[in-house]
Amino acid sequence: MTLANNGREGFDRWTSGDFDLVLTDCHMPEMDGFELTAKLRLTEEKAQLPRTPVIAITANALRGEAERCIAAGMDDYLSKPVAIADLKDMLGKWLADTPSGKSKPPGP
Repeated sequence: MTLANNGREGFDRWTSGDFDLVLTDCHMPEMDGFELTAKLRLTEEKAQLPRTPVIAITANALRGEAERCIAAGMDDYLSKPVAIADLKDMLGKWLADTPSGKSKPPGP
């Protein structure tokens, strides 16, 4: 697990590593989760990289927020406060239980 203090730092860490999944808060300083995802998707496209699942985490439980996250290129969504069981289920959904952890996740 690698932590970042803001979206810009998160993007920099993603570009310098090999990550199976990204959890991002939608509302972070310097670069929010929407900007982070857009930049990540553009980089994947330009470099022809495999898609990294991005899971949004937000305190904004307003109607339509999940759809906004998906439309922004994120793959799934968790509302705060995040229950450990929900996080475990989400990780199980997106990360294969294989030694490489690199099998394709379900989704769009």
